[in-house]
Amino acid sequence: MQKCYKKYLGPEWTFDKQKSYKGAGAYVSNHQSFIDIFVQLCAHNPTPGYVAKASVKDIFLIGKISDLILNSLFV
Repeated sequence: MQKCYKKYLGPEWTFDKQKSYKGAGAYVSNHQSFIDIFVQLCAHNPTPGYVAKASVKDIFLIGKISDLILNSLFV
């Protein structure tokens, strides 16, 4: 069953099966430790993306992992 998103995306919006991504979604998490990130990596497919504050880049090893492996967006 396809949904109509014209209310949000404008009256010219049309459903295109070739461009749709079945199962797309977003998880928003306020994690308490780096263990939570590891659990999310193991539990979700495709691999989730992360947004981190810029100071995370300065943390030994965690900064490199979040930049190179997780491909995080630093704000």
